[in-house]
Amino acid sequence: MLTQPHRCVDWTSAQWDLAIRTARLVKLLGTAYQRMRDTHLLDAIPLAVQQQLESSYRISIHRAGMVRIELDAVRHALADYDGPIVLLKGAAYSLQGLAAGQGRIFEDTDLLIPKSRLDDVEEQLVVAGWETETPDPYDQRYYREWSHELPPMRAPGHAMQLDVHHTIIPVTARFRPDAARLVSMSRPIDGTRFVALHPAHQLLHAVAHVFADSDCVSRLRDMVDMDALARQHATIEPDFWNNVLDEARLATLERPLWYALDVCAGWLETPLPPSVQTWRVEHSPPAPIRWLMRSLLGQCMPPPSPDRSDSIGRRISAKLLMLRYIWLRMPPRLLAYHATKKVVRALRNRFTARADTAA
Repeated sequence: MLTQPHRCVDWTSAQWDLAIRTARLVKLLGTAYQRMRDTHLLDAIPLAVQQQLESSYRISIHRAGMVRIELDAVRHALADYDGPIVLLKGAAYSLQGLAAGQGRIFEDTDLLIPKSRLDDVEEQLVVAGWETETPDPYDQRYYREWSHELPPMRAPGHAMQLDVHHTIIPVTARFRPDAARLVSMSRPIDGTRFVALHPAHQLLHAVAHVFADSDCVSRLRDMVDMDALARQHATIEPDFWNNVLDEARLATLERPLWYALDVCAGWLETPLPPSVQTWRVEHSPPAPIRWLMRSLLGQCMPPPSPDRSDSIGRRISAKLLMLRYIWLRMPPRLLAYHATKKVVRALRNRFTARADTAA
């Protein structure tokens, strides 16, 4: 459906049923509709399938409208703020009219604010009605000291959660992109109060989100985003790939970028110029690590089966990728402290629940 949509024309009902249910799990039905529409194949597939795909696509349009409503409210709330408001991920894709924003099921709105102005922005949002969705004091501390964003916020009556970032990766992580550089290189979004990351940084943010700040499980939709960003930006930005490689080096994101390009090229046939292919050879991980990561990602990154439980291989791979994620996210001492706090809180909640039940 994603790379060779013409092959879907001959699918049986059972194949379509499995494809639709699997795509729904990873929120790719709207994207599938877009691919079938753009290749003029909608009329060649069963009507019931068309209706399923179009329904999800219409939901994505509705959710995109909700993002714009949320951003309009943010604009009014921050009328007295004179600094940059950088849109991240889906909100930026949508307002820029990028292909990565089409068919997307939006769940939240992400902003990037210079850290020096974060308190001002938070205060103005609170005055305008936004409230934190993280009441626990330790979680508040975690977000404010060790994360890359404020605790998630929501205004009464608003469907969208608002995430206000000051960088793109937790400050405790092993990768350290320069947040000030991200903001300084951002570009205005025509007709709006907002700006978007530089095209190279948009791709690198998508890369970092998966390969530097997640467990990489069921992340096909994120890979589709990277593929779409790479294809579109490369056609309109003459130095796009040179900028990507340069910025990856400055942000110490070369290894996550290598994994992302390896998956995109191998699974989604993302076109890469000769200079990038040469870079991939020069920056390839050692053979054992390369083999291990390809194996783990092959097990875990595709969507899960909607009909059966995960295989033993997928479960083991997911555990190993989770360990990698935790190792990259926190230094050992902080990890031990954080894990201990979580365990103590879980035990306290369990005993409290039992006491309440007994009473």
